[in-house]
Amino acid sequence: MVAEYIWIDGSGLNVRSKSRTLNTNKINHLNEIPTWTFDGSSTNQATVTNSEVVLKPEFFCKDPFKAPRGLDNSILVLCSTWKWEPLKRVDSIQSIYTENH
Repeated sequence: MVAEYIWIDGSGLNVRSKSRTLNTNKINHLNEIPTWTFDGSSTNQATVTNSEVVLKPEFFCKDPFKAPRGLDNSILVLCSTWKWEPLKRVDSIQSIYTENH
């Protein structure tokens, strides 16, 4: 299964993503999707000296873009972003979600 992790970068305007192959054919619950990390210095979410940012899954759904290409079990994963040391949220996804729902 391919999971496309999606987040808003440090500008608060740009959407970023990266794909990860999960060793499963089906996800039933959000807690089955693992956290992941990336170098946040390239997205203005961390300094070069402490650049590890954690992607925490917040919502997932079937990926409508990959299904026509035969990847029916692929998912989109909307993530919040957290600094690793100390653990601190570095996005505004919660406020965006709250405003729209």
